[in-house]
Amino acid sequence: MNTQFNNRKTSQIPWLAIDSEEKIKAKVLSLNRSDKTVELLFKIKAGYRSGPHRHTCETRIYVISGKIINHSIKETFEQGDYCFQASNDTHDEEFTKNSLIYVNYKSKNDRFVEFLDEHSNVLDTLTMQHFEEMILAQSKDGSPKPPPPGV
Repeated sequence: MNTQFNNRKTSQIPWLAIDSEEKIKAKVLSLNRSDKTVELLFKIKAGYRSGPHRHTCETRIYVISGKIINHSIKETFEQGDYCFQASNDTHDEEFTKNSLIYVNYKSKNDRFVEFLDEHSNVLDTLTMQHFEEMILAQSKDGSPKPPPPGV
């Protein structure tokens, strides 16, 4: 099996802050190095604005709770909404309510998201290595295994 699952129940996986202001926290649910896929939950505080960024992979998002405005396409997504973002989609999102979202990334390489400046220069990149480090930090004993049955 190439898919690596977090070995804790989802409710017991600790949230990890992925920004210095702790406005975005994440739980990595699974990753597959061969298929270049990652499943995770993001918890985002109201008032956070992403700034321009590019998904370098296919991205599937389901809004569990909250409200998100995609300023690039002038579309609002709320609880129960599903959104597909094609590879190389560049956009800017604002979270107007505390939000919980499920995200599934599927890439052709080890890069998933590029964070951009106002001239579209890449400032930072979210990679498979970031997710591998996160799932290791969030797993019991630092060794991810399949979850218990029924989780």
